[in-house]
Amino acid sequence: MSRLRILHCIRSLDPAGGGPADFVKMVADFQNVFNIQVEVVTLDRSDDPWIGDFPARVHALGPVHGTYGLSPKLVNWLKSNLPNFDLAVVNGVWTYVTFAVREASLSCSTPYVLFTDGMLDPWFARYKLKHLKKCIYWKLFEHKVVRDAAAVFFTSEHERTGARSAFTPYRAREIVTPYGTQDPLKDLGNHKRTFENNYPQLKGTRYLLFLSRLHEKKGVDILLKVFSDVCKDFPDVNLVLAGPVAESFKARLEEITESLPQEVNGRIIKLGLIKGADKWGALACAEAMILPSHQENFARVVAESLSCSTPVLITNRVNIWEAIERHGAGVVETDTDEGVRKMLLHWLTLPAEDRLDARSKARQCFEHNFDANNTFARYLESLDSIVIKP
Repeated sequence: MSRLRILHCIRSLDPAGGGPADFVKMVADFQNVFNIQVEVVTLDRSDDPWIGDFPARVHALGPVHGTYGLSPKLVNWLKSNLPNFDLAVVNGVWTYVTFAVREASLSCSTPYVLFTDGMLDPWFARYKLKHLKKCIYWKLFEHKVVRDAAAVFFTSEHERTGARSAFTPYRAREIVTPYGTQDPLKDLGNHKRTFENNYPQLKGTRYLLFLSRLHEKKGVDILLKVFSDVCKDFPDVNLVLAGPVAESFKARLEEITESLPQEVNGRIIKLGLIKGADKWGALACAEAMILPSHQENFARVVAESLSCSTPVLITNRVNIWEAIERHGAGVVETDTDEGVRKMLLHWLTLPAEDRLDARSKARQCFEHNFDANNTFARYLESLDSIVIKP
């Protein structure tokens, strides 16, 4: 059987962008395991630091300006090269990439599929001006990209149903397929030692880990406020924040931090963006990973935490919350002040043996639902069914 030739099309492979870039890298890592051929076209610069060691061939056509990334060069490149692939996979919407892929596909028989990556969630309508711009763009272009895709992939049933009510007109060939994540188990001991060597102040301490962008959407403001109220009754528990600060949230984060009592600030450790062994070590050493988000279509970090046998404290706005609740792999509450308070108190007042039991349940939840070896095989079956056979 010939190798499936896949072209991934994405605005940027910058790992700071989170889920979509992580997924494309995972696909590239799996090339030999699943006998596929992967190339990537992106609007990054060829000398961007994340391009050189990427595990697949990258066609970096940047630079471009702005988040939209207008690039006539991309359309021309796709029209010349798309016929060399069995299909294209577009990661994300609201960028020029989606428009360019559809335009190029009209001139050849290569189909494309689309991951919306949570970007059609109705939650974003609260940003009125941005939503108005998206409504205009949707009616002009984006609905055609969704309509003409051979399939639109959603990582959860909640994401799929939410997308149906976000914009009109809406028509799509929908497929639900979870992302999953790779299993770090064989290297976890080394990762923990690396993390403890690099962050000795955390070695042997009891901490909850927030590992994501610091952004309004992630509920960081609620978390800091509630932790400040709750932590006085649990003097041995710290809160670790690991992730880049969103530009739009910097002023708000500084305001919140300055308002906290000094003794509370001393128990909030900010690590900034951590990657690789440090990320896995931080997850493995944490008592629990906490993500009080207002909206998440998948939240890969939740699956990563479970793979490390680390329970998760999340809201029911993280679209995979039902699997967590079903397996008893953590605590699920609402994305409100009261919900996050209940979440923290529930976890922190659990007997030690119950917290330990939750660790084994976290690992079981990962193995049953989010092990990439299983989820990726199902994803490839969906792609294979779409490819136009000769």
